Amino acid sequence: KPARNDMDHSSRSGAVESGPASNGDDHEEAEERLRKRRARANRIITPLRAALNYAVKKRMIATDAAWRTALKPYPGVDGATARYLDLEECQALQDHADDDFRPLVTGALFTGGRYGSLRQLKVKDVDLRSRTALFRVTKSGRKQAVKLTAAACKFLRAQISKKSASDYVFVKASGEPWKASDQARRMADACARAQIEPAATFHELRDTFASHLVIAGVPILTVSKLLGHSDVRITEKHYAHLRPDHLQQAVDDNLPDFSARHSRPKTSRRPRRSGSHAARGPADPHAPAGPQDGAQIEA
Repeated sequence: KPARNDMDHSSRSGAVESGPASNGDDHEEAEERLRKRRARANRIITPLRAALNYAVKKRMIATDAAWRTALKPYPGVDGATARYLDLEECQALQDHADDDFRPLVTGALFTGGRYGSLRQLKVKDVDLRSRTALFRVTKSGRKQAVKLTAAACKFLRAQISKKSASDYVFVKASGEPWKASDQARRMADACARAQIEPAATFHELRDTFASHLVIAGVPILTVSKLLGHSDVRITEKHYAHLRPDHLQQAVDDNLPDFSARHSRPKTSRRPRRSGSHAARGPADPHAPAGPQDGAQIEA
């Protein structure tokens, strides 16, 4: 039932369903929610079609005309892809962003934080001694501690200078706090001036943070923890494709050489001790009797 509203003629023709975004969500978050709904619908449609086709095969249903064309999975919704900016684009974006918006952009690149987390970050949440920033407002509802580089600490020290503990770290030029969706137009304008096409969304700054870590060889599990993901599979789905050689490198760096020797080593046999029955093995009962041990043989 939750997915039935998506399955109309307009969505099948490629039009994106529109509607009021709740809690001030921006456009890209609304599109992501739509993608997830369609992916969830696909997980219902696929086995349902299989069951109905089986019923037709067993002649329990006369024809598949009712669902052959009307019940098809949504294409291209199961694998979310992450777009990221290269270092040159990151610099250009910051150069062309508005003066009060630039710190938000830089903060997102340094921490991988979502817009909602950054705009509500307060001075008391930044601990430069432990090089940690605490996001109290997150998508999952759980607090997230973010580790900071030395450059990030220097940047945040400038942002919180002369502010009280209860002040927001990032504010507009007027001193007002940033509101939900204020970033969308600012990002579009900065991208236009920086000639970044297509224009990047603010969420893609978070993708940029994660992508550069993955490309640099940081393990997916570590990146997942830095992003605050509840499940590493979420991180793998979005970013693992950026480093397809990580499996090859894992075995190259850690697996020992199991190659067989070119020639077998010569094995030395232990010499038999004269007169030792243990070395000769069990006696043959049909063998002719011989001299006793220690007896002399006559010439």
